[in-house]
Amino acid sequence: MLPTLTGCLLVTNSMLGLGFQATTLAVHDARLLLAIEDTTTLSYKHSIRSELGDIGEPKNSSSRGLWAHSVMLLDADTERTLQWR
Repeated sequence: MLPTLTGCLLVTNSMLGLGFQATTLAVHDARLLLAIEDTTTLSYKHSIRSELGDIGEPKNSSSRGLWAHSVMLLDADTERTLQWR
């Protein structure tokens, strides 16, 4: 289960909807898209860690955190990144 910070769920759903709409417009004319993904682990040891999730650290570790997944869309024909209009 992914960690959920209190009060952020409604903002996240709203942001996803707007992002989806903007991406749909940006990719409209592309023939072939490349989705280049990166996953980064954000690890915390201070007071916020109790609100975060397990990131695969050893059981005796005091670290907790979250994974940030970013994706860049690239037009394979023009070799340009796609931008929101």
